[in-house]
Amino acid sequence: MTKKHDYRDKLEKELKAWDAQSDKLKAQVDELSADIRKQYYKKLDELENRKSDIREQLTDLMKTGEDNWEKLVDKAEKSRQDVADMFSNLADKVRHREK
Repeated sequence: MTKKHDYRDKLEKELKAWDAQSDKLKAQVDELSADIRKQYYKKLDELENRKSDIREQLTDLMKTGEDNWEKLVDKAEKSRQDVADMFSNLADKVRHREK
């Protein structure tokens, strides 16, 4: 398998994990007060948009030749890390609110 396919598989696996994490966070947010829910739903929407961006980047990665692949993978990796950090931060905030 090529580096391109390995990276695609890794990113697709992470996207599926984020989808599950989104569902879990939404369920937790549903238990919070209305004003706080609105704030967190906005953050969840932002995360959904960022995941969509990563899916588009992944499609572009798979279409590109090897010469441009490194540039695109660097951009996708930065986006991936940003989303991972956003999920972590939001999960921490929601956990803190639940206590």
